[in-house]
Amino acid sequence: MGGKIFSLEEARRKLPLIRELLSCAEDDLKPFREALGPANHRYDELDRVAGEGRAGEQAAEGLSGAQRDYLERLNYWVERVNEAGVILRDLHSGLIDFPSREGGLSFFLCWRMGEPDIEHWHLVGDGYAGRKPLGALVEFL
Repeated sequence: MGGKIFSLEEARRKLPLIRELLSCAEDDLKPFREALGPANHRYDELDRVAGEGRAGEQAAEGLSGAQRDYLERLNYWVERVNEAGVILRDLHSGLIDFPSREGGLSFFLCWRMGEPDIEHWHLVGDGYAGRKPLGALVEFL
């Protein structure tokens, strides 16, 4: 886990910025999604391509103009959120991981848009399915 390591307090202080970025991204991306049309619901595939860097750029070459426009804006927002030092797992649901470490344990503080506060965590290899309440963290330390 390279990059920024957050304490719980630091992650909580970062939440207003993250909420604002996610809200702006949703508002900005809405017309691009609408331009794709109701029959074209490939958002998940486009979101995956956005996270693949150069491989994603090559894969995007075969996309329609509307899909390319959406992917370009999506990449913009993915980069903006990641610049905050967090790990964006899902832009549309606002799923964010804050890399954290305490003692010898590396883990993620986990938050999703709509949750009032950071109330969950999971081990690095566990992902969202392994989310546990913060109170359970003391058992691992």
